[in-house]
Amino acid sequence: MAKTRQTRQTRLRRAGLARAREAAGLTQEAFAVRAGVEVSTVVRWESGCTTPLPGKRPQIARALGVGLPELERLLTPEAAQNYGGAGFGSSRATEEGRLAAIAGVREEIAKLTAEY
Repeated sequence: MAKTRQTRQTRLRRAGLARAREAAGLTQEAFAVRAGVEVSTVVRWESGCTTPLPGKRPQIARALGVGLPELERLLTPEAAQNYGGAGFGSSRATEEGRLAAIAGVREEIAKLTAEY
């Protein structure tokens, strides 16, 4: 039973993220370039095999032209079912979006520090 649930979530996760990428007019290759990752990483994200690290999510959101809370919803099974619809507003997703934003800022600060 748990295996069936995982398969269903994987399909949903792939559909939501892939739909958002396509809505942004991006191929997997173009999305990978904008997100600063390999194409194989995008494939794993869309298939649900892996989930983007919090520090990478701000760059992914920018590449897709969405906000962090929307990206967090796209990475959950419920988001794929309702992508483009109403009813979003999970406080958990909002909190995860804030944490991802903080991680992204820390990553950018570390890069700037290393440059100087």
